[in-house]
Amino acid sequence: MLDSVQKVVPEQARVYIDEVFAVLPQTARELLEALMETKNREYKSEFARRYYGEGEAKGEAKAVLAVLATRGIDVPEDVRVRISECSDIEQLESWVVRAVTVDSVDDLFA
Repeated sequence: MLDSVQKVVPEQARVYIDEVFAVLPQTARELLEALMETKNREYKSEFARRYYGEGEAKGEAKAVLAVLATRGIDVPEDVRVRISECSDIEQLESWVVRAVTVDSVDDLFA
């Protein structure tokens, strides 16, 4: 069963979660909701860790592009794709920091 859950795409996962919440007794639903809202929660499943990581990478990539845009630095489409498709969180965090001071996208990758 868990193998099947790990193959679920995010859109399907949201539907499944909604269905689970809809059929749970109120006490169980409240407990699950409280657990889901816990700060500093470590994800237990590979499924959640993978999708959380993808979301984090997308957010970091958006930050890099936002900083460059705010600074008026031209970002060619191929560079935009390279940044957007990067999944290495450490690399993206490094680019965010560098984006604050670079003069061009070439400097970002130097």
